[in-house]
Amino acid sequence: MAVSVAKKRAVIARDGGFCLLALANCRGEAQTADHRANRGHGGAGDVLDDGVNLIAACSICNAEKETATGVVLLDLLERGLRVLHASTHRKTLERVWLTPILMLDGSWRMPMSYDDWRPATSFEIARHLEAVAA
Repeated sequence: MAVSVAKKRAVIARDGGFCLLALANCRGEAQTADHRANRGHGGAGDVLDDGVNLIAACSICNAEKETATGVVLLDLLERGLRVLHASTHRKTLERVWLTPILMLDGSWRMPMSYDDWRPATSFEIARHLEAVAA
């Protein structure tokens, strides 16, 4: 099942209307909601359509993120914009819930829903960066 247009709009508004991925060919303005942990890994259903797993993205970055490798992939992982899969979709979603996002303004935030954020704690940020470095 696809993410509804209303939920995509809510995510884009939550993220200020800007593409958070900000890759090399970024358009700047978000047109869609992108999954931090991709759904296309076998029967995710609605589990990975949770608002915490979605970020605003432009169409170019949305496509480029799928094939990112090397330093680009590492950058996305460090900024919390890409989350690697765990053994199940539910465990992947738990991992997403624990992963803060580095915003364009340099602040770290935790998405709480399709339309709400909270500031990430220093503990959450440190835990995330330590996990990515491991």
